[in-house]
Amino acid sequence: PHSRLKDPGTYTPKDEEKWSQAKRIFRTNSFFAAEMIEHYIKAHLQMEQYTIAAFRNLRKNPVRLILSPHVKSLVNINQRADEVLVSPTIGLVTTNGPLIPASVVQICKESMATYDWKGWKPRQPICESHTFAKITNLYWQVLTEYIDAFFEDYQEEIVKEWGEIHRLSDDIIEHSV
Repeated sequence: PHSRLKDPGTYTPKDEEKWSQAKRIFRTNSFFAAEMIEHYIKAHLQMEQYTIAAFRNLRKNPVRLILSPHVKSLVNINQRADEVLVSPTIGLVTTNGPLIPASVVQICKESMATYDWKGWKPRQPICESHTFAKITNLYWQVLTEYIDAFFEDYQEEIVKEWGEIHRLSDDIIEHSV
């Protein structure tokens, strides 16, 4: 889209070969956008900034007990993802996709800078057969109850070591995209 090298075009199924080419280009770009944004950026890069801040700051605060099992391997997994997905020479996205490595870095920065998870909740079911949304909401409810119980059980110790949580927050704010 918006190429300076060629005038824009619109194709329909009546255009046969051009339609097939347009669909292929759309599907390729959609795949790489999903791989980059939904997988690599949201699952890997976004979580890494929280993980590193937690490793730097949580020593005595019980919050580390709830976070550690989920983030202990994340940095190692991300190093592998960097190689497999975005390495300039062998990365799936950078060598097979529509973007050069510098564009990949630019998209990562621009996308991550827009995320705000405050108040996030899973999507509500849109109909009775929307089982994925129902299961997601059930999982969210169980997770919320578990975390609430954890904070009730450890409240005194969490408050006692609150300085670590404050440093964690400052670290995330200072170093996040």
